[in-house]
Amino acid sequence: MEGARKYLDSEYQLLRSINCPERLSRHYSNYSTLYNFLNKQDSAVHVSLIGLEAAEKAGDTLTQIRLGCNIAAFFDQMGQFDQVLKYEEIAFKLARKHNDPYS
Repeated sequence: MEGARKYLDSEYQLLRSINCPERLSRHYSNYSTLYNFLNKQDSAVHVSLIGLEAAEKAGDTLTQIRLGCNIAAFFDQMGQFDQVLKYEEIAFKLARKHNDPYS
């Protein structure tokens, strides 16, 4: 797992240096997947929330949807069902808006 962290840290430094916010939000999504794999859902939620904010700033709706669903799943694993509903609703609203050309 240490190799994956080194890769993700290098990716982060590169994305910051070339100012690529849409890819940065996806980086956080990848990092949250690693934390989930390591059974560290609190860390997965933390980096996902950072990624959600980055995706919002970049206007990357698909990554916002994916991260909203991921955050809901992480909270589900932690038994925090009120948060599950909150983030599922966020993801659902974004998905509906994304698929509605008139919104």
